Amino acid sequence: MRVCQLVVVLVATTFVTSGLAEAVPELDDREEDAPSQTARRLLQTVDYGTIGAAFVEPTAMYSSGGSLTMTLEMDQFRYEGPTAQFWTRAYNGGIPGPTIRIRKGDHLEVNFKNLLGPNAGQGVHNQYKDPNTTNLHTHGLHISSRSPGDNVFHVVEPGTEFTYEYDLPSDHAGGTFWYHAHHHGSTALQVGGGAAGVLIVEDEEGDVPYQVLNMPEAILFMQYFPLGTNPRLNTIADDSGDTLTSVDFNAQMNDMVLINGLFQPVMEVTAGKYTRLRMIHSGTQSSLEVTIPGCTMELLAKDGIYLPTAPRTVTTAMLAPGSRADIALMCTTVGVYTIASGGRRRRSLLQGGPGGGGGGGGG
Repeated sequence: MRVCQLVVVLVATTFVTSGLAEAVPELDDREEDAPSQTARRLLQTVDYGTIGAAFVEPTAMYSSGGSLTMTLEMDQFRYEGPTAQFWTRAYNGGIPGPTIRIRKGDHLEVNFKNLLGPNAGQGVHNQYKDPNTTNLHTHGLHISSRSPGDNVFHVVEPGTEFTYEYDLPSDHAGGTFWYHAHHHGSTALQVGGGAAGVLIVEDEEGDVPYQVLNMPEAILFMQYFPLGTNPRLNTIADDSGDTLTSVDFNAQMNDMVLINGLFQPVMEVTAGKYTRLRMIHSGTQSSLEVTIPGCTMELLAKDGIYLPTAPRTVTTAMLAPGSRADIALMCTTVGVYTIASGGRRRRSLLQGGPGGGGGGGGG
């Protein structure tokens, strides 16, 4: 089994960092909540081209009053990073797509638009094909697989749109999930190129301990891009008849992992306090074996399901492609720490803060 390399550098401070060391306010108190929302562009400024940029999370869309209506657009996107530059496909103009935050019993309606151009030709079944044909899959939700729900056989052709409707059961558990393209033949190209996003079902009071419900949290959406390891992203594009990613493709490193679209960003946490890390491995190949030397890791949940006995002290969080791990992290003293993956093949993912220095990327 190939293990992708990564490292995250954490800066543990004595002061409170907004969004990381404060309890998340109740959703009903947010002024931006509304039954109908459109995320056409990412509101957060994502500094794709800088090594060691400040950690940010993707723009979040919240349900209100039992529902969320939103627009999700699939279109071409030019990634201009410090070690790679290429055309790909993305949601709402950025990598990753917006984070969807809903509650059990909610109705989620996604007006999904495929703004890509026509495919170059007819593909062959069970081979890479249909680079601009897509659909939408919610990974891990316990919902209907019949249209207009989570039907992975439904096809959204280029230039068309479809309204997905998802009804969460009233007893759906809270957890960390994600969404992505899932058309047979183009999944590796589209998801491997960044067409994915986070989906959170909120915990409710009484369902989890108070400490977990009110723990500061950070989303780490780990997107693995096969830029040098076969099958390479541009090779998949060539084999599928793609005329987008295969053109003007430039990669100066083997493979890479972006965190919330960022290359080796700097993230701050408060020393001596727990922070919940919602870690999602959205890659289509390779695995992540995540360790955080010098800090305490308490496993709360795997793949959106809380452990029957939690927390469980661990030294490694194993993340296969598509899997998730919720970790309660505490670094007891002020300093710089690393979240590493790959054992002896570790390489820096989040780096460049105080004492961080230089370093390579994941590959």
